[in-house]
Amino acid sequence: MHQLGFAEIREKVVIQNESSLLAQRDYRLIFAASLLTTISGSIASLALPLTAVLHLHASSLQMAMLMAFGLLPFALFSLPAGAWIDRSRKRRIGVAFNLLAAVAMLMVPIAFINHALSMAVLYLLEFIVGGCAVIGCSAVQVLLTQVVGRERLLAATSQMTAAQAGIAIVGPAFAALLVARFGSELTLSACAVLFTAGAVVLWRIRQDDAPGTQASVPWWQDAVGGLQLIRVSPVLRALAVFAALWLMLLGAYGAQFVLFTTRDLGLAAADLAVIGSFGAAGAVMGSMAARRFGLRLGARIVMLAGLLISAFGMGLYPQAGAVGGLTLIFAAAVKLFTEVGITLYTVNYISLRHRVTPDEMLGRVTTTMRGLGVSAAPVGALAGGAIADRVGIAPMMMLASAAGIALWLVALRYLPAEPRGK
Repeated sequence: MHQLGFAEIREKVVIQNESSLLAQRDYRLIFAASLLTTISGSIASLALPLTAVLHLHASSLQMAMLMAFGLLPFALFSLPAGAWIDRSRKRRIGVAFNLLAAVAMLMVPIAFINHALSMAVLYLLEFIVGGCAVIGCSAVQVLLTQVVGRERLLAATSQMTAAQAGIAIVGPAFAALLVARFGSELTLSACAVLFTAGAVVLWRIRQDDAPGTQASVPWWQDAVGGLQLIRVSPVLRALAVFAALWLMLLGAYGAQFVLFTTRDLGLAAADLAVIGSFGAAGAVMGSMAARRFGLRLGARIVMLAGLLISAFGMGLYPQAGAVGGLTLIFAAAVKLFTEVGITLYTVNYISLRHRVTPDEMLGRVTTTMRGLGVSAAPVGALAGGAIADRVGIAPMMMLASAAGIALWLVALRYLPAEPRGK
């Protein structure tokens, strides 16, 4: 009873914090910038793979390579990026890499107009935008923690995730309209406009903190500092390991999602937009539940639930082709279900990661954890693509689902509980 009462008190405090967040100017600007990049991501997530499938007739392995190139920067740049972020002003980094992403998005329409579009161009685009995410998005995550404070971080994370998911509900429909009107390759120009707008919004933030580490310390010592902290912290170490294995499976599944939906299920771009909107609705539901249940039950239980739900979702999606005329409805419902699980896991993972990390280490731990986790996704994507070319996409998705359930059983035993007082 006392524990439940304490959870209810904590929930009321967080709700009060959440309602006051939008009164803070710098938080509103970070909030707005995140929505602009979310819309851009919704457009790119539909237009880019459709360009590969429809214009370049990409194979399962090529689709896996496309995802792998987007995630490769996490393996290459995470350690030095963390040291750079902690040594630098976060707002300026966010602005610079939003602008770089905007320039990169113009590569595809320019190549298409000049009859030079190829998978190599798409690989390069994914690599550059992935690098921008490693450095720019990580800097903004750290800036968010410093703007709102640790006591309001869970509220801010869940609020922003819900808003991003809400925008993403209409994002795929908007993207489908642009694709129908201008074609998938020219639609990416809209992403450049949105990234530029995001840079302008971030530039208006007043808080641009001083560097947190001394420049006299060799950068490589700063770079490995995050890795050393993760190694000695049981919570951070476990979070890193399970996130890497989970993202490896999601990489295998996600790299084939568009190809399976269009080729094996026979659905069109407009149908993909509907499925994407249902997935975004699932993310809204998941973000709302993540905060409420995270406060009442603890981050560990909610993360385990999210892992199990997403694993089952990966296994259910291949069954969409066996339901006759209900294929679109079934696929959309499974996408919603899967995104609920992914968001339950992600919101509590980010919040717990930041709560157990010292302020002066936030940049290095954030980029190192993202690097360790996301670096596993291209391995999963390439392995999944190779398996899909041999046995088919549906069996590969079922295998990823079974591995996800096995991972849940291991995490049930070894994922540590949240430290008290955090």
